[in-house]
Amino acid sequence: MIGLVAFLVAGSDDDASGRQEALAFSEDFINVFTSYDYESFDETREAIEAASSQGFASRYTSLLGGTGFVDALVENESSATSEIQVGPLLATFTENEARTFAIVNQQITGNQFEEPQATRLRVEVLMIRTPDGWVVVDVETT
Repeated sequence: MIGLVAFLVAGSDDDASGRQEALAFSEDFINVFTSYDYESFDETREAIEAASSQGFASRYTSLLGGTGFVDALVENESSATSEIQVGPLLATFTENEARTFAIVNQQITGNQFEEPQATRLRVEVLMIRTPDGWVVVDVETT
């Protein structure tokens, strides 16, 4: 019986550790995903791709529309800063999969705006655990 209790407690520690790793990874990803600067957007894109599965990285690159998006950022001298207001929180968690969400305040500036534009986003991140750690497989923003 004592062995069973020790196993359950150890499993709980591993589970708590896995949850904390998933939340920390998600927080870092959300901060990168919701902030950008036209002068260093290539670094942002590379960081997002490095933290993502090949499938999501490919979809993300497609959404950017090749160089058109980056060209528009540079032309408009656009940037965005963000601050997580709530979360990230775990919506679901298993040993190898997690879904988190956060509420983010984002402020966008650029030549196309007379004043900074404030937006509030709900960012949901679906991740899987690989032998190298967590990777993002999908992101939804509303």
